[in-house]
Amino acid sequence: ILQASVFGSNLIVNQADLVSGGSVLGDIGVDALIAGDTALDLRSTTLSGVEALQAGLSTATTFTVDQADLMSGGSVIGGAGNDTLKAGGSTLNVTSTTLSSVEILRAGLSTATVFTVNPDQLATIGSVMGSSGADTLTINDPVADLSGIVLSSVETLKAGTTNDTSFYV
Repeated sequence: ILQASVFGSNLIVNQADLVSGGSVLGDIGVDALIAGDTALDLRSTTLSGVEALQAGLSTATTFTVDQADLMSGGSVIGGAGNDTLKAGGSTLNVTSTTLSSVEILRAGLSTATVFTVNPDQLATIGSVMGSSGADTLTINDPVADLSGIVLSSVETLKAGTTNDTSFYV
């Protein structure tokens, strides 16, 4: 167990610091888990009270997460490189997460992945990369401008609202 001990802690970790089946516990305030490596795989780690995942290097960082790792109202903060948020499961819904300097959303499994985003997040995401499964990008807005986004192996575009939706590609 890694535990924050003061109000608003920054916990800098390398992959080797995370034990399979272990936990990272935040405290009162905004606690950040900062990647000390270029990759941080959180699939086998339970996060509780950790509001932010943050790149700690000036190079590209890849965060591999399960949906439960993304706290509602939390954030994922990249660095200077092309940072990646990788789905550790079959869904990656970032509609309740602030993305800052995260340029790539990527499937982490060979089976189908459903990515769900808000339209304002499309302005910062440069690529959505699926896998060999039938991947879906769901957008929660009646107007979805994908003209500046690279879609790779994403087979389905889906409206996340019950209204008519226009997709611009």
